[in-house]
Amino acid sequence: MLNQKKLELKKLNEQLAYHDDLYHKHDKPKITDAQYDKLCKSKKELLEQFPELEKYDNYKNIIGASINTKFHKIEHTEPMFSLENAFSATDIEKFILRTKRFLHMSDNNPLTITCELKIDGLSFSMLYKNGILIQASTRGNGYFGEDITQNVKTIKNIPYIIKNAPTLLEVRGEIYMDRHDFAQLNKTYNFANPRNAAAGSVRQLNYEVTKSRNLKYFVYSIVNSNANTQEELLNQLSNWGFCVNKNTCTTNNIEEALNFYNKIYNTRNNICYDIDGVIYKINDISLQKSLGATSRCPRWAIAYKFPSVEAKTQLKNISIQVGRTGVITPIAELDPINIGGVIISRANLHNQDEIKRKDIRIGDYVIIRRAGDVIPQVVDVDKSLRNQKLQEFIFPSHCPSCGCKLHKDTQEIALRCTGELICKNQVLERIKHFVSRDALNIVGIGKKQIEFFYEKSLITNIDDIFSLEEKLKNIKLESFHGWGKQSIANLLEAIQHSKNVKLENFIFALGIRFIGKNTAKSLAQYYISYKDWYSAMLLLKDNDNTNNINGVGKKSIESLRIFFSEPYNINILNRLTEKLNIINTQKTEQYTKNNITGKIIVFTGTFSSMSRNEAKLQAERLGAKVKSTLSAKTNLLVAGSNPGSKYKKAQELQIQIIDENSWLTMIS
Repeated sequence: MLNQKKLELKKLNEQLAYHDDLYHKHDKPKITDAQYDKLCKSKKELLEQFPELEKYDNYKNIIGASINTKFHKIEHTEPMFSLENAFSATDIEKFILRTKRFLHMSDNNPLTITCELKIDGLSFSMLYKNGILIQASTRGNGYFGEDITQNVKTIKNIPYIIKNAPTLLEVRGEIYMDRHDFAQLNKTYNFANPRNAAAGSVRQLNYEVTKSRNLKYFVYSIVNSNANTQEELLNQLSNWGFCVNKNTCTTNNIEEALNFYNKIYNTRNNICYDIDGVIYKINDISLQKSLGATSRCPRWAIAYKFPSVEAKTQLKNISIQVGRTGVITPIAELDPINIGGVIISRANLHNQDEIKRKDIRIGDYVIIRRAGDVIPQVVDVDKSLRNQKLQEFIFPSHCPSCGCKLHKDTQEIALRCTGELICKNQVLERIKHFVSRDALNIVGIGKKQIEFFYEKSLITNIDDIFSLEEKLKNIKLESFHGWGKQSIANLLEAIQHSKNVKLENFIFALGIRFIGKNTAKSLAQYYISYKDWYSAMLLLKDNDNTNNINGVGKKSIESLRIFFSEPYNINILNRLTEKLNIINTQKTEQYTKNNITGKIIVFTGTFSSMSRNEAKLQAERLGAKVKSTLSAKTNLLVAGSNPGSKYKKAQELQIQIIDENSWLTMIS
């Protein structure tokens, strides 16, 4: 029995060593965090069940991975340990009890802990001599790291010189890449996640590459600190000018500590960078020193990991989806898998190039990532499990809906169906868009109803919606499943109500390519009436008269020109205007002289004197441009209570931030 368990331990150690090397040295993990954690948990449980195996555990002293020979090797002044992992509230309770007993404390005695975010990035260390940054290194194997000094110096907000610092100061932290920058980078490269992108960007031989990647960092530790508590230590780091994560909690109540975890877990998608858990640390540094460390990790800290957002499953098929504008999107049909409590059976494969780049084949075992409300993505393929008989996926040359040839513009990645008006899928998607909340907002007519009416030839284009009541006189709709007298009456009432529509909603509802909500609003505010807008659009083929409209770009202009050059679209518009009352845009003359005219403003959080939408309307009436996301061009962030991640990002971008009272004063 013992020999069998020794072999099991050996196999687990070999797997851990292999995957540690891939993760820490090459930044190319082959398994998900959840699968790695499962290996660690299996080993932990095995050693707990058979403590006599401890003497055969020859991998317990390895913290990270071997050093990459491309970089100069640096020995750490103190080991850079990894942390023990917890996977449940019970694990945290056991950690607290174990710690108290090690310190000979009574179980009832309070023990103050700090709760910090576990940033999913690359651990690093910086050494200052006489207040000057002289060295930076990766964690490496925990005892020796890689010299990344020049690369780290390219990261914004890294202080080169510190005032009033001790003769020697070593600080440690995490380098990361936020999700926005990761998305931009991955338009060119193929990183599996922001952590890999950050690690790959730091470990470049050419520091100019690192400089171009817009990396960020947080520090959370001082080697041999003279601070009394972890809380004091973080304040000290902040005072020296380091970036310190302010999202922390200090408490001696375990319920509060667990509530902090739950709060962060539930709001983590509002944070602009990836976190994979919460770290609990004993707050008293003298107690940290008393607790010390095992050969692998400190006894005074533990990482409570979040449930995984990644998992591995089999790709059963690739189906093709046709969008409103004819864009062809491949969809992964998956063997259903539970990720973070949600059953995932489909994932987005984006486009033909993405399938080729990742070499995705039907039958492969793929890594699925789910983050918040984002559609699940296939981030990688486990080629070690591939059946060599699997064939490369052949992308169709014709539309699966209408059979028309697919076309790819030289300026675009996506393939498009050329069928347009005869393509059933495109027609259905256009109708769905037309009735959606930000368009005509017709309640009670969704996907199933639209498909039903289409199959019965009652609605085959968007203007048919307003002839539905007349057509229903010839069909007994309540005889079909799902329809009753009340639901029919409600639908017809909603259609009637939608006939009074604002110009900006009407323009958006048409589903013209590149004409989103903001562009539709810009057009409506410029032309005021449908008549003036329609007349100007008809002239586009001869004269481009929209160049001076703020928010309307060249692609939008070209798309409008194409739309209005098609006689079928003109006929649809003429029929719609006979049935609808298109409301003119109100002129906003009162904002000609005030201090927010022309400014780009973002609102976040909850407001007590008004809803956020009311605040936005106020700003627009005064001539401001209201956006939903922050950028370097944003002039002002108006923050209510519970502002979320936008507040932190605004601070990083040095954008002016005001509260609700200051906003009310500004617009009064």
